[in-house]
Amino acid sequence: MCAGMVTPGNTLTDVGCDHAGLAIWLVEKGVCPGAVASDVARGPLSNAEREIETAGLTDRIDTVLSDGLKDLSPERGGTLVLAGMGAALMLKILSDSPEKTSLFAEYVFQPQSEDELMRRSLQGLGIRIEDEKDLYEGNKYYHAMRCTRGEAEDPGIDLPDRILFRYGPVLLKNRGECTKRHVRSELLRYRKALEENERNGGEDSESRCLELAGYVKDCEITDAYLNQKGGER
Repeated sequence: MCAGMVTPGNTLTDVGCDHAGLAIWLVEKGVCPGAVASDVARGPLSNAEREIETAGLTDRIDTVLSDGLKDLSPERGGTLVLAGMGAALMLKILSDSPEKTSLFAEYVFQPQSEDELMRRSLQGLGIRIEDEKDLYEGNKYYHAMRCTRGEAEDPGIDLPDRILFRYGPVLLKNRGECTKRHVRSELLRYRKALEENERNGGEDSESRCLELAGYVKDCEITDAYLNQKGGER
């Protein structure tokens, strides 16, 4: 999913590369002419170096021990990938090195958590979401965002901002089956939690019920939008 968002011909910089699987695949397939695989810990980076050597790509994939972008020297253009970490950490990496963040022409983000925080915060960094994909695997929903520099455009969707940030305007507009499944699963989960809270009571029960009822209502609104016939707004 992440690899499919990288523009062919771009040099890749993968921060938090783990075993460098993404860089190796993109270079082997000819999508990227070269890559930089970086990690903050020596152990994962050593694993990456072994995998790169096994693939015979030491002349095309460089490895760098770096805390985020701090010890990297990116050229202007290219694609930055941050994948498999929480959104808060991704945003810290981007904001800690603004002069380096701004050099990239394209960004691919795949947060393991806090997708809503990622969507809410990118505009403050001068980054907008151009495309977003989702998939369901191993009882978890994953999202990947392809972004560029610039102001966010009006998605043309008549839904509150809190819903757009929670589920992603691109995903909502595309009305994919995975997105529908995600919203439906959250609707059922919040309904169950609301019923249990109403039944059990306890301290702060009323405020929690109001909170859960709000989530249920938002999921119902989103579910109705996703299942409109004819694709009308």
